[in-house]
Amino acid sequence: MIVRSDLHRHHRTLARVPAIGRVPRRSRAGLSLVEVILAIAILGLSLVLIGELVRLGGRSSRTARELATAQMLCESKMAEIASGAATATTTTTPVLFDDFPDWTYTIESEPIDQQGLLKVRVTVQADQPQQLQPVTFTLTRWIIDPETEYAIASEAAAAATDRKSTRLNSSHVALS
Repeated sequence: MIVRSDLHRHHRTLARVPAIGRVPRRSRAGLSLVEVILAIAILGLSLVLIGELVRLGGRSSRTARELATAQMLCESKMAEIASGAATATTTTTPVLFDDFPDWTYTIESEPIDQQGLLKVRVTVQADQPQQLQPVTFTLTRWIIDPETEYAIASEAAAAATDRKSTRLNSSHVALS
């Protein structure tokens, strides 16, 4: 007679004996070939994506640096025009910067409805090969027309001279 504990022991023994035509299972000591190939594929895909992100980051940083340079050059040229160090005459062809030979600028100047003001537009562009997308920055500002400013200054100087000569004449008449 088989007792319950013997039955349990007998069942475990039968489980260890392979059936006819079956290979007994071995304990898995490593990874299968499919798992290794899958891991290498995931690693390769990750490296490709990271490389693409690094390339995009480099391109974005170069574009940002060039745009900042364009903005600085454009503001500098506009400050020269506003201070009178450069003229606000319209240029028909791009002009090279003296200190930055890879950059060009154009100036567009036109009077506006408000008398004595000019609308000045300065556009700075990188002189790059055709396959690259050019970096361009445009700045528009209203400034006092230099001719109007000169006329006002001349009138003010003439009026001051007239007042001064009038005072001198009246002081000579009073002394006589």
